[in-house]
Amino acid sequence: MITKSKRAGYVALATGVVGALLLAVPATAVAVPIPITPVEKYELYLSGLASAGEPEAAALLGDFRNFSETKKEDFVGYVNDPKVTEAFLEVLSEGVVEPGTPEEEESFVTEGRKELYGGDVVIESEYHVEDVADPAGFSARGTAGSKKAWHSVSDTIFGKKVTKVTVGVNYQTSATRTTKVHSAWAGQSNFVPGVSFSNSAVKKWISANPGNNAHAETVWTGTIAGTYTWSSRHRVWADQDGYKGGYLKRI
Repeated sequence: MITKSKRAGYVALATGVVGALLLAVPATAVAVPIPITPVEKYELYLSGLASAGEPEAAALLGDFRNFSETKKEDFVGYVNDPKVTEAFLEVLSEGVVEPGTPEEEESFVTEGRKELYGGDVVIESEYHVEDVADPAGFSARGTAGSKKAWHSVSDTIFGKKVTKVTVGVNYQTSATRTTKVHSAWAGQSNFVPGVSFSNSAVKKWISANPGNNAHAETVWTGTIAGTYTWSSRHRVWADQDGYKGGYLKRI
C-alpha cells in the first residue's frame, strides 16, 4: 500500500524528472506559437487569393496595406461582423418571388442603398447598360445595334468592394425592339473568409410582347461557415432603350 507521503514523493520526483528533461531539450526544439492578429490573418488571406491570380484581391490587398493601423483593424472588424453579413443577406432576401410569368416578375426590382456604421459600410443595388461595338460599327442608345446590361448587389467597406454578385445580358436590337439575345453571364467577387457563393447555369431569353425585353437569370447559393446556406434568384432585363429592371430575391 502506498502512503500519502510516498505518493507525494513520487509526484515530486516525476515533476523533477520532467523538468530536467525539458531543461535538457535544446531551445530550438521548443515550438513557441507566434500570435497572429486578425489584421495579419486577413492580409495573409488576401495575399493567398492574390497569389492564386485574383486581380481584385490583389487590388484590395494594395488598398488594405495603405490603410492606417487603426483603419485596418476597423476594416477587419467589419469584415468579421455578423451584422454586416446579415445586412447583405437581407438585401438579397427582401421579399420572395412567387412563381409567375416573366412579365409579372418584371414588377420586382431590387434597388436602393443601405448604410451601416455611419457610412463606413454601404450595401447597394446597381445597374448599368452600355452600347458595344458590333460589325456595323458603334451603336447609339435607342438605335439598332448591340448592347450589354447588368444588375449587381454589392457591399463596400471604406469605399472598397468586399462582396459583389452580378448578372448580365448581351443582346441585339432594332430601333424599336429587342431582336436577339447573344449571351448571358454572371460573376461574383467575395473577400469575406468563411463565406462562399456559387451559381447555376445562366439562362437567357426574350420576353413576350409587350415587354420584348432581353433577359438573363441565375440562382445564387451562398454558404456561411460551411453550414448555413441560402438561395436567391438574380435577374436582369433590358430593351432597345437600355436597362429596364432587375432583382435579387430569395427563392
